[in-house]
Amino acid sequence: MKKIVLLALCFVSGMTCFCQSIVAEKKSASTFPIVDGNSIASIYVDESDDMLVQKAALLLQQDIFAVTGKKPDIIHRTLTSRKSIIIIGSLEKSLFIKQLVQSKKINPTTIRGKWEAYQILSVHKPFEGIGDALIIIG
Repeated sequence: MKKIVLLALCFVSGMTCFCQSIVAEKKSASTFPIVDGNSIASIYVDESDDMLVQKAALLLQQDIFAVTGKKPDIIHRTLTSRKSIIIIGSLEKSLFIKQLVQSKKINPTTIRGKWEAYQILSVHKPFEGIGDALIIIG
């Protein structure tokens, strides 16, 4: 039993050494503000995208609310002027993801044609009137 506990502790401590930190508490040039004071980024997901993508947007909304106490809007149609937005979508079915690929603002070659692959990136001025976008592609 002691060997199993020791092995589990070694595994967990090893995992924490190699994990990438993706949450920052201070604003910098390389961060994307999901919540910034009273401002909160809305979540966009295409209505025609897969049901699992829709579910991922809903779960992200719930996670942000659980952590910050602020609930972002989920948008399904057009993008209006915003300081920041989170765009979630698949390469095949999301209109705005397709537009970002066509305009060469994102390069999905690392995930195209792969099973269960995803990419998370930040894009400055992805569309007219949008300041910054956090793009989650799968």
